[in-house]
Amino acid sequence: MAPSEDLFFDGDSYFEALLASIAAARHSVHFETYIFENGPLGTRMITALIAAAQRGVRVRLLIDGIGSLDFPSGAALLAGGVNFHYYHPISRFLDRIVVLGLFTPLSRMRPFKHFFDRLNHRNHRKMCIIDGLEIWIGSFNVVSRNLSSIYGSKAWRDTGVRLRGVDPMPFALAFRVTWFDHLSLALKRASQKKLLRALSTGIAQSHLRTNTSRKLRQLFFDDLISRIRGARTRVWITTPYFVPPRPLLDALLFAASQGTDVILLLPGPTDIPVVSWVSSLLYPTLTQAGVRVFKYQPSILHAKCLLIDDWARLGSSNFDFRSSIHDIEANYATTLPSTLKALEVQFAVDLGNSLRIDPASPGYRGRLRPLKRLIASLFVSFRYWM
Repeated sequence: MAPSEDLFFDGDSYFEALLASIAAARHSVHFETYIFENGPLGTRMITALIAAAQRGVRVRLLIDGIGSLDFPSGAALLAGGVNFHYYHPISRFLDRIVVLGLFTPLSRMRPFKHFFDRLNHRNHRKMCIIDGLEIWIGSFNVVSRNLSSIYGSKAWRDTGVRLRGVDPMPFALAFRVTWFDHLSLALKRASQKKLLRALSTGIAQSHLRTNTSRKLRQLFFDDLISRIRGARTRVWITTPYFVPPRPLLDALLFAASQGTDVILLLPGPTDIPVVSWVSSLLYPTLTQAGVRVFKYQPSILHAKCLLIDDWARLGSSNFDFRSSIHDIEANYATTLPSTLKALEVQFAVDLGNSLRIDPASPGYRGRLRPLKRLIASLFVSFRYWM
């Protein structure tokens, strides 16, 4: 089968197609997501997974212990034959403490440091492997707010891709690494070793970009920096959260200084205002260097996509410290002309629904009020966690 990449830019079409593929699965469904929310979409997904398991399909579902606080009881899934567990599960009470950001000085003391480091290490991937033949990857969580059929024009904007005919082995190994994290240290390490060997050989050509180990994280981070700094024509970024580590920020400023068309597309409405406030502190530096900054207006922009010359990456990674340092991510890299063209067209559509930010403009109204600026400045000290 020749490789194919089918892009989705809205939740309704993405999840309808994914649910249809799960319904047609014959052997296996391996599904992991950061957020699996209780609601209409979550109910449909649970029903589909149980139905697949009851007709003899091996179904594995892995959700994050903090991202999926709203997940209903897994009893129905287990009773229905679905293999289900949390990634780094902890008590719901501690989950809520961490979500509220109530870190204490204990987090710097052993043995508490190990506990909090593990607590902070989350599985942010959104990936589904069906029969080892189809791979779904992108930024879509299992949340009803992705659906325009429910939320209308306020549905979140995300991007995903269905892959067929690509080598499934690295994706399967990546899933095994996270799946066996709490079940079998030996199987996790064996899968990790195979994955590292598969992805670190010819890393520039690797389609799967995941960071399940420190070495892979550093290799892909260095490759990204190199690509941005070496860009000849464009660096177009779509990201909902922009608090980049210094090397990423410097690479963007360097690319812009060399005449590369650097565009940063961020959300206007946002689900985490403080991150947007911190990002705004960087606008003067970015725009003075020639980076064009836009903010998407119709709804919350949650897509994560990057176009560098004739190369693209889409998936779960944000331009922030969490994706760069802490969380496990999964991205797909491609040079397929039809995919690049579709991403270009969608980027133009999104820009058409965005406002350009120019702090130097006399009419600029995006300056933070004093209190918000103070809060943003304070949070700069905590950007390592953002």
